[in-house]
Amino acid sequence: MRKKLSRPAMKQALKNPDTPVEVLAVLAEDKDLAVRYAVALHPKTTPAMLEKLAETEWSNDDGIFRRVLTDPATPFALLEPFVIYEDFWVALAVRSNTPPEILEFLATRDDLLGLHAAVAANPNTPVHTLAQLADWSEDEEVHEKVVANPSAPADLVRSIADWRIRKSAAENPRTPAEQLAKLAEDPSDLVRMKVAQNPSTPAHALAGLAWDQDRFVREAVAGNPSTPADTLVKLVKEHAEEVLRNPSADSVDLLARMKAARNPTTPARVLAEFADDPDGFIRNAVAGNPSTPADALTKLVKEFPEKVLKNPSASVDLLAKFVRSEDKWKRKWIAEHPSLPVDLLTKLAQDPEVDVRVAVTRNPATPRNLLGMLARKDSHPLVRYLALPRLQRGRDS
Repeated sequence: MRKKLSRPAMKQALKNPDTPVEVLAVLAEDKDLAVRYAVALHPKTTPAMLEKLAETEWSNDDGIFRRVLTDPATPFALLEPFVIYEDFWVALAVRSNTPPEILEFLATRDDLLGLHAAVAANPNTPVHTLAQLADWSEDEEVHEKVVANPSAPADLVRSIADWRIRKSAAENPRTPAEQLAKLAEDPSDLVRMKVAQNPSTPAHALAGLAWDQDRFVREAVAGNPSTPADTLVKLVKEHAEEVLRNPSADSVDLLARMKAARNPTTPARVLAEFADDPDGFIRNAVAGNPSTPADALTKLVKEFPEKVLKNPSASVDLLAKFVRSEDKWKRKWIAEHPSLPVDLLTKLAQDPEVDVRVAVTRNPATPRNLLGMLARKDSHPLVRYLALPRLQRGRDS
């Protein structure tokens, strides 16, 4: 039978860096969260003990979870469920035991808080991923990390210098048209994107880049004021935002109507007429317009559920119809809606899908008592982890 330590002895043991592992194992099962937290921070705590603590302590915002995430001894298998959440990407990217396939995945995500630089610096990052980061990123820090990475081969380091020269020519509006046309076939995605953005690029080269394999290149063509009208029409389905901001769009009837359908200052009666337009692009634009009348949104929800259910003007009655939808994404979109009443948020806080409950924790309309319930009792560690900081911020304000 294990002997229970007195509080003074317990305090002394937690302060002592040489406390035996056997004693720490006993303290790790103490009822007091502060004691278990101190065990997690102790230098002698083993990965197995840390893993056991993590099973019940994920919700501690800056405590045990952060220790588990940053401790190099933590087995990666314990962290793998959190790879899909961007909150943890940078911390995962700097770990020495993050597998190459995870680093390859992180390199394809948006560059948040230095994520790409962290991936570029990790020796576990595959060479082809380092080459992609060097090719695509405009961040000098990413290039420097690739060059300094011990896994980067010499030919990759040399190619970075040549790439910078081609990129400079591609983005210079004084570069001759014939040279830009040649650079439009460059193997580098970023160089081709710079050509696609350049207003001096000839129309035939832009028309060719509209079919480029890289979506960012196509997006750049959609926003280039020198892009021909017929090419803009081809790109509007995939890159509506860029096409409709393009000053050349006003000269095309379809694009001009799309701009009106998206404009929140367009009169409600006109938007109601657009909701019946034979062109799907127009109806899609109306579905996302916050000035669209409620009856028009009801008419469009079956065809464009995401646009309508995320629309800030969607009525509570319409949102309520989908709270018990079999489609988890519809329930998630509703859970994110800032006008959702407390009774519906309460129902969604008990949803079987973790993504829906995560959305509830992030909704600014979620009341403190509901956040408290999620922080203390939710079955998933991520929901508890995300609910607690919002609860604490509300207490501090």
